[in-house]
Amino acid sequence: MRYCLILIFLSGIYTCNSQDILAKADSLMESGDFGQAGLYYEWAMYSESGTDVYFSAINGRIRSLKKQGHYFRAADFIDRLPKAALPDSVSLPIIYESLLLNYLDGNYEEVRSRYLLSGQYLSGSAYKTGADLLVCLSNLMTGNYDNVLTSAEEYIKQVAPSDHTDSLLVEFKTIFDINEIPKPRNPRTARILSMIIPGSGQAYAGYPGDGFISFGLHALALGGAGLAFVHGFYVTGWIGGLGLLQKLYFGGNQRAAHLAEEKNRLNREKFVQPAIAFLISLSEKYK
Repeated sequence: MRYCLILIFLSGIYTCNSQDILAKADSLMESGDFGQAGLYYEWAMYSESGTDVYFSAINGRIRSLKKQGHYFRAADFIDRLPKAALPDSVSLPIIYESLLLNYLDGNYEEVRSRYLLSGQYLSGSAYKTGADLLVCLSNLMTGNYDNVLTSAEEYIKQVAPSDHTDSLLVEFKTIFDINEIPKPRNPRTARILSMIIPGSGQAYAGYPGDGFISFGLHALALGGAGLAFVHGFYVTGWIGGLGLLQKLYFGGNQRAAHLAEEKNRLNREKFVQPAIAFLISLSEKYK
């Protein structure tokens, strides 16, 4: 019975006009049912190709995935499109959308590599400025500071009037002061320090409180094991004391390296946020 109902449902959709399917998808989008809307957009795509309905369905499918926060899936959907068959009016916004989706998904290195491969197609289009901004933001987020000033200058020249670019560049260089770049902690160094003196790796990573707690737990575990051996509780001392000490030791080493990486991320974000806010404000000011 269920199989028959599925066939009836699919047959009903198949007999629908692609325009009706697209209209249904748009209606579902407006009502907030983004998942169902995406299915209808895909159906409209495969019902017709090379038509306005097909291109509208592509954009609709991308929008439905973005509304659900599925940025990676949306980027993958774009990658599977036959781009050679798409006109410039569709392919150019899709190239930009691919950059934006990867940025939203946190794939900043992917944004930079895709821009190098296909950014030239955006030259002279309305999407060039937005693409330059995404590349500049990606350089900031990945700590690729050597290329930040170059990409920022390219973006500012694109977005701002020519008589404002010099002053804006000076302002950006004041906000993004390369002499204030935070010195990164080395995760390997943090791990080695923690191996020598438990807790010292966490302190080096910038978390002295965490290091003090780690050292204290190690001391308690070692003291508990020694006390158990003194009183003849060898099994308890071996399993409960030394076994716990071993877990604390190796776990502390890994945590020290993780905290160093986390501190680097937090310092980088704190350092680049004013620059990011400045660049985004330009896009709003001169749009």
